[in-house]
Amino acid sequence: GESHDLPEEFVNQISFYGYQSGHGYTGQASAYTIPQALRNEQNYRGPIIDTELCYEGLTKMKCPVPERYSAFDVRKAAWRAVLSGADAGLGYGTFGIWPWNDTARPEIKLETNFNVQ
Repeated sequence: GESHDLPEEFVNQISFYGYQSGHGYTGQASAYTIPQALRNEQNYRGPIIDTELCYEGLTKMKCPVPERYSAFDVRKAAWRAVLSGADAGLGYGTFGIWPWNDTARPEIKLETNFNVQ
């Protein structure tokens, strides 16, 4: 997350570039700063994907006041990424699904695991 450093020797060798703009309260600008830096500073011309934006309902990490990302926050991050050069699209995560199979925290007390095979 938040790093746009792509070693020069890889710029012309990779098929696509994936990055995570992430969940940090202070790092949301990386949704657009990473693709801008790759396009403008490193002249990368391949496809770029923001593989993991903030999720609706997820706690904003390192936020001075506890709050969660809203649908508006997610849309803002998505539009910033795509309009700034993440032209191959976006990954998607959802806070309501990934804890379903969380055996490390039994206090969640889910009745069943979501186990796709």
